[in-house]
Parts: sequence; structure tokens; C-alpha cells
Amino acid sequence: MQTAQVRPWLPGTSASGAAKAGAILNGALVLVGFAPLTLLALSWSGTPGGHLPWPILQWVVTTPPGALLLTALCLLMVGPPFILYSMWQLRQQVAQAIDMTGWLPIAWPIPWPIPWPTRPQPPSIQRWLGYGRREQALSLIMLVLGTLLAIELVGIFIASSLYGFYERGRLPCRTTGTGCSPDFPFILPCRTTGTGCSPDFPFIGILLVTLWAVVALSCIAQIRWLRRVEATSHVWLRYRDWSWPSPLCYVRQPGVTPEAAAAALARFSSAQAAPVARLVVIGALVMTPYVALVSASWALGAWLQLLWIPG
Repeated sequence: MQTAQVRPWLPGTSASGAAKAGAILNGALVLVGFAPLTLLALSWSGTPGGHLPWPILQWVVTTPPGALLLTALCLLMVGPPFILYSMWQLRQQVAQAIDMTGWLPIAWPIPWPIPWPTRPQPPSIQRWLGYGRREQALSLIMLVLGTLLAIELVGIFIASSLYGFYERGRLPCRTTGTGCSPDFPFILPCRTTGTGCSPDFPFIGILLVTLWAVVALSCIAQIRWLRRVEATSHVWLRYRDWSWPSPLCYVRQPGVTPEAAAAALARFSSAQAAPVARLVVIGALVMTPYVALVSASWALGAWLQLLWIPG
């Protein structure tokens, strides 16, 4: 009967433990911080004093079940590309992990940008654009297109923010004839009477919940994948310390030869590091859905306030 492998004391920091800490921290931000604040904002939006023209829209933007539905839709839009991108980056780290069995953490590779002596860094142009003229031309084209996309997203975000502030700033308080402040609507006289100013819909709170929930889910996916890799490769994946970005290392389990560990980890060799230019472009594409949602939230919030019917 085969006995389970008992993990001895290991130097460094566990890679799955670091992911677990990230999941706990981001999950706490969602459950203790942003989610309660969003529910509080929903309670303000759901107070009597007006309504939207369509009941289904009223239910979605002013009730907790509606906010839960919006959050789920945002998670479906933002979550998959973000989680896949983070897992792809983790596969790259595992593909480049260094065998540090028998070495103390003081001799382990130090965080970037100081390179590890046994892994010389390529020239800057190759690190940014890749090897070969064809690959460098492709990376350069992607970098130009990614830069144009980033400029367009920034422009859309600024335009939607300015539009949202402009529309909220000129909303009239129908009961008093004075302007509604977009920042402090709860101190206006018309808000205390229950009529007049439209509520502030908590779209930003929903998007903050979505962002940190996606990060927490990504950390959970990393925990499960790292443990599976350790079990199948018979190594323990470790970081030198908690500093970021610390290179990933591994310690072989007792009885595992360097050749066997290298062969077990060789199946991740297809996930070798991509040129920095492509990483920047792919990262911009991954964040595009979230930036689009944030931009749309400003315009949508202002539009709903214009549709608000007091009474």
C-alpha cells in the first residue's frame, strides 16, 4: 500500500499559498467592503419618491436581486478572458521554473529587474518584439494596434465621464427648482422630501464588486491548477519570498531525480514567454470589456437619471 507523501519543511513561500492569500484578501474586499456598500447604495435608490418608465428596468437597477443579476452578467463578460490570461501567465512561470532543491532561499533568484545569473536576458529588442524579422514585425504591428485601442478606450472613458458629470450637474430638483449635486445628493432638501432628484444608481459599486470577484476567482483557479501540477510532477512550486514579481522555483520531492522533474514540467514548454509587446497588447484586450463597462456605466447612470419620474 502506497503511503501519502508527507511534505517536509520547505524553504521559500508556497506558490499555492500565495494564491490562497490573494483569494482570501480579494474575497474579503468583496464580501466585507464593496458588496455591503453597494447594497447600501441600492437601499437609497429604492426609496420612494419616483420611478423609471419601465418596471423591469426599475427592478434591475434598484433592487438587490437586480444588482445580483447585473453582477452575474458583468462576471460572465469580464471573468473568462481575465482568468484565462492569468492562467496563461502562470503556465509561463511554471515553464520557466528553476530547480532550487537543496538551496537556501538566500541563493534563490531575486525579483526582476535584476536577472538571475544562470538565465541571461536577451537584448531589449528581442525581449520586446521577439526573435526574427517576421516575429518582430508582427509584434510591432500588434503594439501599434494595441496603442491605438488603448487611446480609443481612454478617449471613450473620458468622454463618458464628462457626459455623466455634465448631465448630473444640470439635473433640476423639480420640487425646489434648484440644481442637483452629483456628489452629495443626500444632503439636498428635495432628497429629504422623498421627491424630486433621481437616485444615484450604484453601477460603479457593481463594477468594483465584479473586478475584485474576478481577481478572487482567478486566484482560486490558480490554487487548484498549482496543486494539480505539484501532484503530477512530484515537485513543490515555491517563491523565494512574498515580494513580487519573484521568479517561480521548485523543490523536488524525495526520490525524484532532476531529469524526471524536468521531463514532468516539459509539457508546459509550449507556454514560453511571449514578447513584452504582445503581453501589453493581450493585457489591453483582456481589460477592454471592463473599461467598456465602466465607460458605459457613467453614460447609463446619467441617462437613467434623465428618465427618472418623480412622485
